[in-house]
Amino acid sequence: MLNAAPETRTYENPMQSRFAELQHEVARLRDELESHPIARLCAMGTVPESILRDWARIQYVDSTLWIPMLALAKGQTKSPRLLQALKANIRCEAGDDGIPHVTLCREFVESLGEPTYYGNYQDYAPLAAHSVGVMNALASMSEEEMAGWLMAAETLVPTFFAIFRPGFARIPGADLRYLDEHIAVDSDEHAEWMNESVHELLKNETSYERLLAGIRLGGRVMLSIPDALYARTLRSVGTAAVQRCHG
Repeated sequence: MLNAAPETRTYENPMQSRFAELQHEVARLRDELESHPIARLCAMGTVPESILRDWARIQYVDSTLWIPMLALAKGQTKSPRLLQALKANIRCEAGDDGIPHVTLCREFVESLGEPTYYGNYQDYAPLAAHSVGVMNALASMSEEEMAGWLMAAETLVPTFFAIFRPGFARIPGADLRYLDEHIAVDSDEHAEWMNESVHELLKNETSYERLLAGIRLGGRVMLSIPDALYARTLRSVGTAAVQRCHG
């Protein structure tokens, strides 16, 4: 028996349908993240601890760069709602009503016994190159591209952190407040801020294409991290198997 055809929703405003398409793209990226092979390994507790420590270092580099990235975006923004969202995000990250997120991240990394000083990020956390690359690319992004990128980032972060949390929960003494803060806050306030900002910027087909490009950039940058860490996990498992064969 064939499944019933999905309901087709009609919109009086064509840009409203385009906004729904942008939300659908973010949802598709979230599904891809949730179904990533490393998510299953984290849930099973079989991700090597060295991989988790690499992830923590990546997050520390990202955390130290996040407010400067938001400030760069703010300096290029004229859209009232996006400007409001960026200001609120900066205040939240800086701990206006609590502990700065970079402090929570530092305490998270240090609770794992990892250092939080780095001179060359490429030595400290090579995969953080993607975060640095995005920061450098902001100067040439349009408002719509920045908004799309941030919409994807803020919407996907709670899922991204929730995937890795079970692995860290198994490490004695791990301070998980940094993870829990982003799972709780970004899934509510930050994602809603960016949805409203994107809605305001969506005015025509050109703005739609730019927003979509930003969303896809944000999604691919985030997915590149579990992709690379999963590949490293497979290599470490393969190396261990070879060593057992020759042991």
